[in-house]
Amino acid sequence: MSERGVLSGIRVVDFGHHVAGPLAALLLADNGADVVHVDRPGATGGDQWQDAYLNRGKRRITLDLRDAADRDVARRLATRADVVIENFRPGVLDRYGLGWADLDRPSLVYCSLPGFPAGDPRADLPGWEGIVAAATGNCRVRPGQAPPGWDADRPVYSAIPMASNFAAFAAAYAIVGAIVGRHRTGLGDRIEVPLYSAMFEAIGGAGAYPVARGLATERPIAGNGSGGYRCADGRYVQFNPIGASTRFLRWFLDAAGAGDWAAEGLTDRARMDREPHLAQLLRDRLAALFLTRPAQAWEDLAAAAGVPLARTRTTAEWLATPHARESGQVVCLDDPVFGPLWMPGAAVGVEGVTPALSPRHLPDADRAAVLRGLDGPASEHEGSGEAELPFAGLRVVDLTQILAGPTAGRLLGELGADVTKINSPQRKIGAHGFVNRGKHTMLLDVESPRGQQVLWRLLDGADVLVQNFPAAPPSGTG
Repeated sequence: MSERGVLSGIRVVDFGHHVAGPLAALLLADNGADVVHVDRPGATGGDQWQDAYLNRGKRRITLDLRDAADRDVARRLATRADVVIENFRPGVLDRYGLGWADLDRPSLVYCSLPGFPAGDPRADLPGWEGIVAAATGNCRVRPGQAPPGWDADRPVYSAIPMASNFAAFAAAYAIVGAIVGRHRTGLGDRIEVPLYSAMFEAIGGAGAYPVARGLATERPIAGNGSGGYRCADGRYVQFNPIGASTRFLRWFLDAAGAGDWAAEGLTDRARMDREPHLAQLLRDRLAALFLTRPAQAWEDLAAAAGVPLARTRTTAEWLATPHARESGQVVCLDDPVFGPLWMPGAAVGVEGVTPALSPRHLPDADRAAVLRGLDGPASEHEGSGEAELPFAGLRVVDLTQILAGPTAGRLLGELGADVTKINSPQRKIGAHGFVNRGKHTMLLDVESPRGQQVLWRLLDGADVLVQNFPAAPPSGTG
């Protein structure tokens, strides 16, 4: 196993603050990039566990951009970097001579994550999570999840920094794409990922609608008895046997000793759609059933049956989950202030590469080393000099289903890849059009001998295979 990440040798300057910028840079650092985080004067970070996570694995220097000497250091850092990341309001770094045009380096990848786009009337507003959530309509309880008597007009806000997180993910992906493209063209790129715009990636297909009909009324995810249920120990499980069929519901009922419910029509989706009282009867029966065992017992039973169900955990419980720790989903680093500290692990795993995660350094801890590095050569790259989408010419076979997998294929396609989406002829294809836009598509039974022959011919000419099967590919595909 190698500890050299896939981004080893890439130099990044992180002017980020709060969440979006530092998180985008963290995703690069976790995969081997050499990241220098620039702190503002007075930043301590010492008593903030968020700082311990967002700035792990980075070198740090404190610079006052209002000071001419410090601005010169910042500029010299940027002129020797492959990537610059910042999440100030549009135009702030330009005023310090550190904007994309000021640096004037064709091979530089320059990524901005403002709250609102530069051309938006709200561009000067701070992009706080609550502001962006309100501006994008993401301050409401999910349909079907509100408690009885809830005022639907009352805004609520998630504890998770959704806009910042989605912007950071999109930025990291775009940066890596720009780096890949630079190998061919020698050209960097100017990337802008506003938090406001990134939220529409989160909204996704829920914001897509036929113009003639208008935006449809939101519906709760309640099909096949989906929802949260209280268990014998007072804890809850989330049960989501959704899909084009009731197979998950049938598997669960069989495992729970309630398979005879099928005779009453409680696993007949079409009949429950026609007779709503059956859908309510199913929910009532499930509510009583879940009260007969503790939450962990239901999770274990469902896992053995291959059914989508999970015990509802707190963040602290998730961090302490044995599997999460053993798999590296959470890691313990020896923080200079807190000592041993558990935190999320690397978000991306690469076969044959062990993420070399290291504790954060405190602000300005690496000043001497960073200043010494300013005498090194600038990062320059040769190439065709002709701009093109970074994944142009890349051939992708997409075997994925539902949302996450098809989104991965869509993003590759939006950056130039030629994506062929394989759909099963046995499944109804009535949703998820948003995540499959821009792809070629074909119906192919990959479990049949003829279908496998076609699939292998596609794979022989492909550069990338994307799949999101839960454990193993369909039987017999090889």
